[in-house]
Amino acid sequence: MDKKYSEFIGSIELVDIYLSSTQYKRLAFPDPKIYPKFTANFGLGKVASKLKNEFLEINQEINFSVEEVSEDEKKTRKVFDLKAKYLLLYHTEMKADEDLLEMFQKRNVPMNLHPFARELIQSSMAKTGLPPFTLPVLKIKK
Repeated sequence: MDKKYSEFIGSIELVDIYLSSTQYKRLAFPDPKIYPKFTANFGLGKVASKLKNEFLEINQEINFSVEEVSEDEKKTRKVFDLKAKYLLLYHTEMKADEDLLEMFQKRNVPMNLHPFARELIQSSMAKTGLPPFTLPVLKIKK
C-alpha cells in the first residue's frame, strides 16, 4: 500500500482551498483570578469526499474551543468556540480506491488545511477581543 500511496501522492496537486462556512463566538469575558489556566481543543470533524473524473473534492470540518480552568482544575468555563468547513479541491490522473482515499484524508488533508485553520483561529479570536492563539505544529501519526 505504501508504494501505491507514494504514487498517488506524486500524481496529486492541490488546486484550491477555501473556507465554505464558519461560525465563532466569544462566550465569556476571561477571568484570570478565578480561572488562571486555560485549555485549547482543536479537532477535525466530519469529512466527505467526491472523486469526479480527475478531481477530488474534500469537505472537511474543524472544531476549536478555549476553556478557562480553575487553579484546582475542578471548574471550567468555555470562553471561545469555533466551527468551520473547508473545501479542498485536488487534481489527479490516478484512480484511487477507498483505502487510498481514506489514508489521504487522514495524512495529507490535515497537513494542507492546518495553515488555514491556524490563521482562522488566530484572527477570529483577535476579532472577538481575545488574545490570539496560534495552533502548534501539526504532527501526523501513522
